[in-house]
Amino acid sequence: MDKPSAHELLHQALVAERLGRFADARDLLRRVVSSDDLVAAQEARLRLARLLIYVGEPGYAEGEGLLKAARSVAESDGAMRQAARSIHLLALLERHRRRPAEARALIEQSPALRLTGAPGPEVGQFFHYRGLLAADVKDLATAERLLFRAYQCYEEANSQSGLAEVCDSLANLLLTRGKSRRAVAFAERSLELKRSVGDRYGQAVSLGTLGRAYLLQARYHEARHSFEQDLVIATELDDRPGIGIMLNSLGEISLLLGEPEAAIDYYQRNLATEKGHRNAIFAEIGLARVHLAVGRPDAAESAVSRAESLLSAGEAQPALAAALKGMRGCLASRGIGPDGSGDGERLLNEAITSLRELHYDLDAVPYLYELRDLLHSEGRIQEAVRAMASALEIMSEAGSERGIHDVENWLRRVDSPALVKLALERHFPDYLVESILAGQLGRQPSRRQRISVLFSDIRDYTTLVEGQPAEEVVELLNEWFTEATRVVRQFGGVVDKFIGDALMATFGVPEPRPDAAADAVRAALGLRDAVVALNLRNRVLGGKEIRIGVGVATGEAVVGFIGSHLRQSYAAVGDVVNTASRLEGATKELGCNIAINQETEEAQRPYIVAETEFLGRIHVKGKQNEVSVYSVLGPHGRAVAD
Repeated sequence: MDKPSAHELLHQALVAERLGRFADARDLLRRVVSSDDLVAAQEARLRLARLLIYVGEPGYAEGEGLLKAARSVAESDGAMRQAARSIHLLALLERHRRRPAEARALIEQSPALRLTGAPGPEVGQFFHYRGLLAADVKDLATAERLLFRAYQCYEEANSQSGLAEVCDSLANLLLTRGKSRRAVAFAERSLELKRSVGDRYGQAVSLGTLGRAYLLQARYHEARHSFEQDLVIATELDDRPGIGIMLNSLGEISLLLGEPEAAIDYYQRNLATEKGHRNAIFAEIGLARVHLAVGRPDAAESAVSRAESLLSAGEAQPALAAALKGMRGCLASRGIGPDGSGDGERLLNEAITSLRELHYDLDAVPYLYELRDLLHSEGRIQEAVRAMASALEIMSEAGSERGIHDVENWLRRVDSPALVKLALERHFPDYLVESILAGQLGRQPSRRQRISVLFSDIRDYTTLVEGQPAEEVVELLNEWFTEATRVVRQFGGVVDKFIGDALMATFGVPEPRPDAAADAVRAALGLRDAVVALNLRNRVLGGKEIRIGVGVATGEAVVGFIGSHLRQSYAAVGDVVNTASRLEGATKELGCNIAINQETEEAQRPYIVAETEFLGRIHVKGKQNEVSVYSVLGPHGRAVAD
């Protein structure tokens, strides 16, 4: 029988990779690298290096050598597409080594954007890896834009594997951004693409992401089904780490569904065979949580001790160390273990702080609940409420509707005033809520002060929603106002009111501040970025796209309660409010999407926030005097066309 050709070996390696037989795939690719077929050998270097990157530390040196060789050959031959792939994978390697500066420096050397001819996946890969690097430093808005750009490039190049990978990345990013419904859509799309090419290992990855999205939505039975499907594939492929992850995930689901014995069974199955150091630690932590939940503190303490021994025997893992400190806090608060009962609160607070600093916010929530119960048992109700406020903030950002509901139920049972406060905070600025609760509504004098006002509305809204079911219109508005509110609050503003499809926000309240106008302009730019991200999601998923206009004015206003003794609202009144509204209304005719007045331009200039262009003095509707208007082109140093 004839020996298989290099190209046949490449195909066999691809099949082995899709079936999760990575050792076989690597062996086949090494044979191709050492073959006389130079073209096939170059392709094999790139594919083998990528597999070695995902092996972890043991594969890094060999992978780096292959990629440097591939880059040298490609650049010598003028093969810029292969040179780009080599550089991108070198950047990916540095990312896995946790050397972000080196990864960014490499990706910027890529010739991907200078490639000519038919579109290829290299440009998609360039934006994809840049997006991953942005996500690593928590620049999530930039990461989302880059990942959607990658999606479009992969789609133009008809790269099914690229599309599947970037859908996975988008699903995980959207989970991080609290958009679990959108994450489900992209995980399902990735799963469909992987099924179409027979990528069994990839299907398992997508099913795991889908299960986590369902878990965040408290769709526990659907999450269980996804994890069970993932476990079947992982078992079929003998993917031992994957088996461990799914057994732990199914244990967590069982605990949430009130099935402690099933949860224990999953965790013990994980520990019965070697499925990875991290998986074993997670399984022991899971067992400890179950035993605590069913009143077996000694068994919980034993599980925590075993997890600590495993952790000390391996490499440093700060997030796991923080989680174990939290479990020690849970035990100490019950008077269990070597720590004194008085150490429970300290350990829990330290664990929560560490997890949040490491950006494992959701993992901190169980310890916030434990801290709440400890404080409540000691009669420290207000401190317990503050712990729940932190949990609510985390779950709101993550889009966990079930978690928010649980917090509200606890407040309703334990501290009705706190629930009232929570309700008030949804309708009034934070700085007013304490005064309202203290009964000081009648003693809040209005005052004149300098503020910045931002108006934004959806352009051509009537046409946009014409013929749309009311439920879909509400869903669109809620999604947009959620994005807009997050942006306004990020830059120190207060959402004053929603008016139909419009939003009004104020900056420089309750106390005036010199950087209020600068923050208002930053918020305007943030709203523009948020619209881009929302439209990219909707374009891919078939939803409605929107456009907005934004007007910002700075000047004097009277701020305070307005109305009768029967009904009052807290508002800003004055010419500056009208000017901001009129500027927003004029953006369409002015040919821009952000317009600001002279006072805002002068106030933001010292802070070097934005590039602007003077549009002249114009008449705006409802004002006799002309207004000097500037268009905001983009952030300072990065002006973009409207």
